[in-house]
Parts: sequence; structure tokens; C-alpha cells
Amino acid sequence: MEKGGWLYMMANHYRGGTYVGVTSDLTRRVWQHREGLGSLHVTDFGKTSLVYAERHEEIEPAIAREKLVKKWRREWKFALIDADNPDLLDLWDQWYPADEAPLGNAESYPSPVSSTGRRGFYPAIICYACCSREFSEDTLS
Repeated sequence: MEKGGWLYMMANHYRGGTYVGVTSDLTRRVWQHREGLGSLHVTDFGKTSLVYAERHEEIEPAIAREKLVKKWRREWKFALIDADNPDLLDLWDQWYPADEAPLGNAESYPSPVSSTGRRGFYPAIICYACCSREFSEDTLS
């Protein structure tokens, strides 16, 4: 299993409700949400679109970031999403187009790969908590 973790956000529609979560296996967890096997909150409110994902090299910083983002105001969460995904596109559909998506369970889905061939989605990340420093794919490697 790959080391590290992901902070992710699911949404039901543009400027609608969001769900903030953390996982060590983003592909499996998003697949669970989309199939109704994840959080009951996500299932009940139809928050099945992956709109934001942030990779961390260790799970502990991902958990700390999740706790921080969960406390944020709604506007701040949308500012974070808008910085990388202004059209609120479902990232799952971007990674796995319907005509190319394998059928079956989450293990049959390959992991998303960045433009440099590394596993995962590496958006630009801005540290709003303390320094406003921007982290990109190059600084995360």
C-alpha cells in the first residue's frame, strides 16, 4: 500500500453542500461514495462529485489539514476549490471518462496520474493557515 494520505471534498452541485474527508486510498474511497457505500451523509445528500483532492506524503498532515478545513467557513472552502477547479467539474469523470471507466470494484480502477507520471492529483495548494505560501506539484515532490 502506498504511504501518504489525501484530503478530498465531495459536492452535490455547484455551490451546494460539501463533504470534507481524508483517506489513504482516494480511488477506493471516492468509488465507495459514488456507489453509496461511503458516508451516510454523502449518500443522503447526493454529494457524489469529487471536486477537490490534495495529496500529502504522510497521513498525519492530511488528517490535520482535514480537521482544519472542516472548521473553515463555507466561502473559504469554495475559494480553495475554485483555485483549482473553478467550474466544479467532477474530477472522477476527468480521471475516468464513462466510456473508458473499468467496471467492477474500486481495485479495478487505476490510480489517477499527474502530468509528470507520478501517482495522484497534485493541485496547487496554498497554505491559508499561516504563511499564504503556494505549493505546486514541483514543490511537493
